[in-house]
This record gives sequence, C-alpha cells and structure tokens, in this order.
Amino acid sequence: MVTNRVGDNAPTAAALAALVTQLGHVVTQLQAFGVILTSEERRRLLNARLEADPMVQRVHDLAVKHGLALQDIPLAGMMNDLDLRTRLHPLSDLFRSGLALAEHTQAQAESEMWEAFFGYYRVLTRMAEQNPKLALELKPVTDFMARRRPPLRGAPAKGISAS
Repeated sequence: MVTNRVGDNAPTAAALAALVTQLGHVVTQLQAFGVILTSEERRRLLNARLEADPMVQRVHDLAVKHGLALQDIPLAGMMNDLDLRTRLHPLSDLFRSGLALAEHTQAQAESEMWEAFFGYYRVLTRMAEQNPKLALELKPVTDFMARRRPPLRGAPAKGISAS
C-alpha cells in the first residue's frame, strides 16, 4: 500500500515558483558580500576552537588597551569578521534546515511516486499479456524498465577493484 505523506499536500506550482523566486533574491543579496571557496581554499581555512568568541573579544580589548597594532592585521577587521560570522549563524541554520526539509520531502515524493508507478506498472504489464494493443502502448515503459541502470557517478566500473 502506498503511503502518501507529501503529494496530496503539495503547494501549487505558482506558490512553489514564488518560494524559488524569494530564495533566489536572498541568495542574490548574499552574493553582495559572500564568497565561494575552492576546495583547496576550504582545506586551508583555520577553524576557531569552540567557544572562542569571548577569547577573541578579550584579545581585542587587551590589544586596544596596550596600544598594540599589527601591520596588515587590523583589529577592526578581526571584530568585523567575528560579527559577520555570528550574524550569519541564524541564516546558515535556516538554510541547512530548509535544505534538509526540501531534500527529504523531494525524496519522500520520489519514493511515493515510484511505489505507485510499480503498482500500476505491474497491473498494466499483466493486462498487456492479454491485450496486444496495450502491450504496444506500454512498450516504451517496458523497454525503459528492461534497461540496466547507469552506474552511480564515482562508482568503480564493473570488474575494477576499488582498492
């Protein structure tokens, strides 16, 4: 039995298009100050220790108090980066939860679709055994189902060891 958790509760195409447009506007606004790093750049990033924010603030305050200024490393820049990182947390959290919600809903919809497809396909295939016209109409589907699935991207080719 097909469990329909998502398909009957889907938004209209127009409502979904409006959400895509709104999200596109948000991403466009982020592009004004955000960056996309290469994998090499990501690999080279320094990662702050957990709960480092108060220590960053303390080092800032001590450097100001003692008149310390390092060439090419402005204190204001350090604090601006701390502030931006902090203010981006809610946005990142929302994007992450929205992405999970969209991907999980899409996966559930695909599963429900495929389960229903199999049910109808099985019945139509049995009917086609007695109905040549239906068999001919169903042929593109039976041909499709007879083809082997392409290997997953990045999967080793048959006969080649992954070791």
